[in-house]
Amino acid sequence: MPFDIMEKVRIAAGLTVVEFTELLPIHRTTYYGWLRGRTKPDPLRLRLCVARITVLQALVAQKLLPVGANVPHRHRMEEIRNLLKRQKSNG
Repeated sequence: MPFDIMEKVRIAAGLTVVEFTELLPIHRTTYYGWLRGRTKPDPLRLRLCVARITVLQALVAQKLLPVGANVPHRHRMEEIRNLLKRQKSNG
């Protein structure tokens, strides 16, 4: 997966880098390294990231992301994780 697509999905989902990397099996510095081309992902983490990003893309397509402005900031991640769980159980 080209890493600019990861960034496009993150922006479309309305996620900060911190929120995005909390949903992925990578650290924020790893994410930046991938984007800048400084590091190459190992196959396992890349595969896990692609799977999660595919789910996020589906949520954006269904207009479930970004979460509404009516969701308080402290509850954003809880709401996003609940959306991911529901998507996983449906798909």
